[in-house]
Amino acid sequence: MSGTARADGFADAQRAYVRGDYDGALRILSAAAEANDVNAQYMLGWLRLEGWWSPIRVDASEGIKWLQAAAENNDARAQFRMGDLYRVGQYVPRDEAKAFAWYLRAAMNGDAYSQGRVARAYLYGYGIARDTDQALHWYRKVAEAGLGDAAEQLGYIYTYGYIYANTDKVSVVSPDEGEALRWFLKAAANPHFRDVEPLEYIATFYDKGLGVAKNRSEALRWYERAAQGYAPYAQYQLGVAYELGDGVARDFERAFEFYHRSADKGFRPAHYRLGLAWLRGEQGPVDVILALKSFVLATGRSGDRKELDAEFAAFPDLYPIRYRALDPSAYRQAVKDRDALTATMSRAQITAADDLADAFELEPPPPPQIH
Repeated sequence: MSGTARADGFADAQRAYVRGDYDGALRILSAAAEANDVNAQYMLGWLRLEGWWSPIRVDASEGIKWLQAAAENNDARAQFRMGDLYRVGQYVPRDEAKAFAWYLRAAMNGDAYSQGRVARAYLYGYGIARDTDQALHWYRKVAEAGLGDAAEQLGYIYTYGYIYANTDKVSVVSPDEGEALRWFLKAAANPHFRDVEPLEYIATFYDKGLGVAKNRSEALRWYERAAQGYAPYAQYQLGVAYELGDGVARDFERAFEFYHRSADKGFRPAHYRLGLAWLRGEQGPVDVILALKSFVLATGRSGDRKELDAEFAAFPDLYPIRYRALDPSAYRQAVKDRDALTATMSRAQITAADDLADAFELEPPPPPQIH
């Protein structure tokens, strides 16, 4: 069958399917697939696997047969789908090595999503021996193609220099804040990108002069952009800016609005600042119960901070973004303030504060975005 005939047959099958002639669509697709029409093989494979809201009988073995035929015919879509099926074990036994092999073939054919899967496989050792150089190669390829989540991943890799694979800490590159900022900015420039945490990193890099000259106005611009989403660190930083009049006109009402928004998302420094405000009467009458509640939420009830303090020593400027926690010095002061206040309160007041802390409901993050 000629290429034109195959294309016409596939188009005929599509038209039959749209008008509800499912038997006709299946008959035309089957003939075209047997004649090695890769588009027909791909569509027939998915019809047999999923049915696509039609009365066509689902047949997993037939579906895999035709989807694999399309993949063997070098169709990147089918190669990517075969990789997905082996990765999750749907219709076929789960096999990460086979999944990787199909993703790699699709990646070599230019499929950007498969390239992302290959990068991740090399980074974490999924179905292939870990190879961080190959991981970076493929992540760069995907990021340059405009997929924001790959650029974001590169931003984190260059920020910290390592990843965690299960419980193993794996060195990838030497930390490079300038390179991290470049990739975060590329991710943020993607019009379909909706994650806000990279925006917090961009703001902090400008604020602290990490990999770029300090620029407070640019930092505030990025904090403002991040604060429109689920960004407790950015909201806290804006609270500080408005409270102190640092780069913006001083505005206590706006400051505490941001502190509350940040605290609602569980950001411990915001809880501590609100506790001080209740204790000092900055939000109305002094309220020791609300103050203690905030101190408890800021410090937690566990005193084990070894791991957190070690991370702070390694990345002091980035620590609050990553861990949403008080730095070691602020934590020690918050514990002192909590314990000193507790010593002045009655048992009934302490119980009331503990009950309020226990009843605190974290504002849930939005559902993940699909890029």
